[in-house]
Amino acid sequence: MTHIDAPSKAAACSAFSCAAWAAVLFFAMISLCGCTSVIDGERGLPPFVGYGPNNGTDSAHWAVRPVASYDREGDRSDFFALWPLIRSTRTATTAKDWLLPLWYDGNLKHPDGTEDHDGFVLPFFFYGDDSHEGSYFMTLPLGGVLKGILGQDHILWGAFPFFIRLIDRTRVSTHVLFPFFNRVTGPFRDGWRLWPFYGRYTATTEGGVKKYDRRYYLWPFFHAQENNLDTSRPVNARWFWPFWGDVNATTFRELAFFWPLLTYRVSKDDPRNFRFQFFPFVTRESWESPRRRIEQTDVFPIFGVKESPTYYRQYFLYPIQRRERIVSESRVKESSWILPIYWHHRAKHRVHGVEEEVRRLYPFVTYVRRKDGTRELRAFDPLPFEDGYGFERTYGKLFRIFHRVDRGLYDGTAWEVLWGLVQRESKPRKSRFSFLGGLFESRQTPGRRGWSLFWIPFGDA
Repeated sequence: MTHIDAPSKAAACSAFSCAAWAAVLFFAMISLCGCTSVIDGERGLPPFVGYGPNNGTDSAHWAVRPVASYDREGDRSDFFALWPLIRSTRTATTAKDWLLPLWYDGNLKHPDGTEDHDGFVLPFFFYGDDSHEGSYFMTLPLGGVLKGILGQDHILWGAFPFFIRLIDRTRVSTHVLFPFFNRVTGPFRDGWRLWPFYGRYTATTEGGVKKYDRRYYLWPFFHAQENNLDTSRPVNARWFWPFWGDVNATTFRELAFFWPLLTYRVSKDDPRNFRFQFFPFVTRESWESPRRRIEQTDVFPIFGVKESPTYYRQYFLYPIQRRERIVSESRVKESSWILPIYWHHRAKHRVHGVEEEVRRLYPFVTYVRRKDGTRELRAFDPLPFEDGYGFERTYGKLFRIFHRVDRGLYDGTAWEVLWGLVQRESKPRKSRFSFLGGLFESRQTPGRRGWSLFWIPFGDA
């Protein structure tokens, strides 16, 4: 056994300590001497600590990755910590704070100067205040009042499930021993249920014309519904769920057996228009009418195609390969996937012709083209989506070993390797190459050249 005497051990520890302190001082010098990203202007000790740039008197940025980040631009500020667990956002009209999944608090200022404040501490407390509706508070399971949320104007809650009253404009729905007894009242609405034995709900127009009549017996087995009675396309439905169903409309009829396993719909105007489904494995639809045009053939999960004037979808061995095209009034969006390796999204705006695009060879390379013409190339990039927000600000730089941005003819290009260890920036009248945060740097402008060594400048540029 080799014996190392005490002086040798002390010398080795002293040398290691000196090397460690030298490394700390070296990286501190890089940080203090301006390790500035040519991509976004962030300074600090990348990729973990960064601050700036201050693009104006009302802007600020700092990040301690992966713990927290803060950004302020104009009247908007965002603070993220352990994202998505903690967030605080402020704008001129909104304030939002959350601690997922326990706490949320939000405030909205309306153009007329009124405010709407809502919050909760799950699963027990819900609170808020509104300039029009007043304040509210509820605690579970005891009860209280909710206002302006869950799609209702008011919700009165008393020792759930003993009493609940939901008020939406003129409609009042009262539950006693939910879900057993319910009563609905209001102008042009009426109904009640004694679950699961019987329930009936009806509605009429202001002129007294019936809009719908919906009943059930021994829920969920027997249902009878008459819908759209005030239109030219009424629909009658009868169900012995889930064994049998018959939906009879003006333009089609649909039969179901062991729903949703087997369904068949056929047009009354043209029997060639039909839809058959053996869920979820086989779907075949061919329909062409003034209100509906669609062709669909699916043998799930092996192969499927669905096409209409505004939508196209095709897949093979779902969800591995898939293509999709969506046409709206404002843009055309096309997407394709070969999971988990490759996906591509492109959107073209129909009015001004601007295109956006994202290509990924996951998780190695990402290419992005933005609305303003900026192009980005990133590697390594394991975030599986274009977040541009909490995930990007908090985690994006930790993984990115190469980043290149092309901002166009006038703003030039920039790239960096290993979080700024090596950087290059090229503009029409200026170029710069930097190594180790400026430890060595060369600069060039028209007719001038310069360089730096250990941050000491030489030359005339």
